[in-house]
Amino acid sequence: MFFFEHYGLASMVMFKRYEVASYSFPQHFHRAFELLTVTAGHLNVIIDGHPETVGPHSAALIFPNQLHSFNSTEANRFAISIFAPEMVPDFSTLHRGQVPTDNRLADADFTEHLKLDSQLAQKSWLYQVLAQFETPARTYQRRIPSHQQQLLYKVIDFIEHHYESDCSLRLAAAALGYDYAYLSRTFSALLGTSYTAYLQEYRLTKATHLLDETSLPINQIATRAGFGSLHAFNEAFHRYLEITPTVYRQQEHASFGENE
Repeated sequence: MFFFEHYGLASMVMFKRYEVASYSFPQHFHRAFELLTVTAGHLNVIIDGHPETVGPHSAALIFPNQLHSFNSTEANRFAISIFAPEMVPDFSTLHRGQVPTDNRLADADFTEHLKLDSQLAQKSWLYQVLAQFETPARTYQRRIPSHQQQLLYKVIDFIEHHYESDCSLRLAAAALGYDYAYLSRTFSALLGTSYTAYLQEYRLTKATHLLDETSLPINQIATRAGFGSLHAFNEAFHRYLEITPTVYRQQEHASFGENE
């Protein structure tokens, strides 16, 4: 699928758009904007701790460094457009240091009148969408993350940079200079799940990407996703998805073939 943490970096990809179906991704953040446009079904989104549901022909616009996740509990189709602030400088400058009080956009027109194969076409389309978002009824507030939120950002950033190797909470606490027990309580209180459970889900998300997009052997995928052994990977994968990695890959390939 895709790795969120790199998008929007000036030296990396400036714009990327994906069409997906019934996909979920755990809590994360990045310096890019992220636009989720739903075409069928409903998508559950949590932005800075606030749960929202986005329906057909609606969207959610996540601002840079807003902590967010999305979860598909039903069959749906939606697009993920990730773009750097530099792609929309007028909009980005206008709302620097701000976030909307409501990230959703209902009954919008996301028709792509241009092929998005050039940066000019991408910018044109983005500004068309943002113009629908920028209305007199839309209100904004200053973004002032609490100390605990800033700490959470640091922990997630630690996971994103170390998930392939030993990435325990004790190592995170030592690296960040915080008490282990305090870090554990803070993480669980803000995300509603334990550090261990979050790390497991994060690694499985990376593993499904590798199963979808590469032909790497499953034992190599287990290692690259941060699992200590093939047995641990198979066990975790089956516990969360109720199938084995091998069956998952076979099903994904069969589904892709049907859509060709």
